[in-house]
Parts: sequence; structure tokens; C-alpha cells
Amino acid sequence: PRGLQAMREKYLKGAFGTCARVLCDRQHVLPLGLSEDLRAAQVKLFCPKCEQVYSVKSKYKELDGACFGMSFPQIFLQSYPSLVPLEAPRPFYPRVFGFKLHKQKSLIAWKLEQEQNQEQAASSTNDGTGVSPSQSGSARLATVQTKGQPVQPASVGSPAASSTMQ
Repeated sequence: PRGLQAMREKYLKGAFGTCARVLCDRQHVLPLGLSEDLRAAQVKLFCPKCEQVYSVKSKYKELDGACFGMSFPQIFLQSYPSLVPLEAPRPFYPRVFGFKLHKQKSLIAWKLEQEQNQEQAASSTNDGTGVSPSQSGSARLATVQTKGQPVQPASVGSPAASSTMQ
């Protein structure tokens, strides 16, 4: 993890820049490769707040994306959960003379509404996956359906978990 510690220091200093989206309030970004293959794509930037990928406009523009791979931001944020932004991104509401244009929502507003609806549905009843609402979100995501029968996952990394996931 010395490499992750070095990347953590760069991330905290903002070495890779900030999110291009104004409503992310200058959130620091992480490098991301869109391919694992060499010379397939240049490095891109991932914003952990709005979860969008942007093109690089800095000195890292010529860097190959395979140096970081497609999973670096997720590995980094799982290794340092304190760096995950807690506040949700603010959605943009288009207005003309102070009035909203139409009822169509931005992508971020739609995502936030969907998450709230899912949380309300999960807290009110069992959502039909065979996982109780009291279980964590990762346990819900790890539930595997086998021929219509929900299977409770074992702890991550155990032999039982690897056999049910294959």
C-alpha cells in the first residue's frame, strides 16, 4: 500500500485537479483508465462526488490510462473510506428569469430521488430479495439469485462466498 499512500497524498493536494462540474465545489478527482490495454486510451479523471468521468486538461493528458486501470478509483475509495464525499452533489435546475423551465430533472436529481425511494421502500418492507432491511447495502448487493431462489451470501473472501459467486 505504499503506492496507495503516495496517491492519497497526491489526491489530498489536488495533484490531478478538481472536478470540472461547478456544483461539485472543487472536489478533487482521481485518475482512471478506460481500458486495461496499453495505448488504448489516455487517462481520464473520475469525480467521487458526482461519479462522472472527465477528460484531462493538464500535464497528465499524455499519460496512458492503463497505468491506473479501470478500477483504481474504486480500490482507492474502498481503501480510504474517510475520503468518500458524504454530501450528495447539488443538482442543477435550469431557470429563466427565476422560473424553472420544465419538470424534467437532471441526472443527479433523478439519481438522488431514486436512492431516496429505494431507502424508503427498503425501510418499510422487505424488498423481495430475501435480504432483510436491517442488513447492510453491501450484503444486499452481494445476494445472488440462483434459479429464482435467493441465496444468502457468506462473508466476503470465504470459500463459501467464492463458490456461490461462480
